[in-house]
Amino acid sequence: MSGEYSTDDDLTTDAIPSPPRDEVNKEKDENAEELGHINGQPKMKTKSRVFKKPKKSTPTAFASVINISNANGIHVGSNYNVYLNKTENTQKTDYTITHAIKALFDSTVPVDRKHLLFLVPHINEEWRNTARILDYSDGQISQFCEDYIRSGIKEVKYQLLLDWIQNEDDAATVARLSKALWETNQQDAVKRWSETFIGDKR
Repeated sequence: MSGEYSTDDDLTTDAIPSPPRDEVNKEKDENAEELGHINGQPKMKTKSRVFKKPKKSTPTAFASVINISNANGIHVGSNYNVYLNKTENTQKTDYTITHAIKALFDSTVPVDRKHLLFLVPHINEEWRNTARILDYSDGQISQFCEDYIRSGIKEVKYQLLLDWIQNEDDAATVARLSKALWETNQQDAVKRWSETFIGDKR
């Protein structure tokens, strides 16, 4: 019949059914996660922190080693100059040749170790000039310093005079040594020596 609607006829449509709501949200979340966003908020990337065992640092020490040999006047460090107002209260002592000193100048007695042990502590800084008068060269004097300075300057003086009496034999007399000391401003040593030399009958 025309104009009547039949319920037996099949109806078709172009519409595509929508997926359930839960599946839509899940799909959005997956797409947003691929883009680095979830629910419109930037996705926070978390990094797992790896704690490395600290390396043991070996301490490094730096040292400078300097070897110095056969040298005089070596100075390490700063120089400090101190100026003192020293008044000239001391006057130079004038020594006169006494009878005892003249006895030294005329003596032919050989100098021995006993004389040296007494004299050396009284010999002043002019000892190098005394050594030159006794016919020692500057090179020989420096060599004595090099050999014995570790034991002190007193030992240097003693060893040089000991060498002199051992090599000069009969020429190493009290007269020659006392005159050499007197000529090199060692008058105090000669005076003290003369006071102990009186009455020596060796």
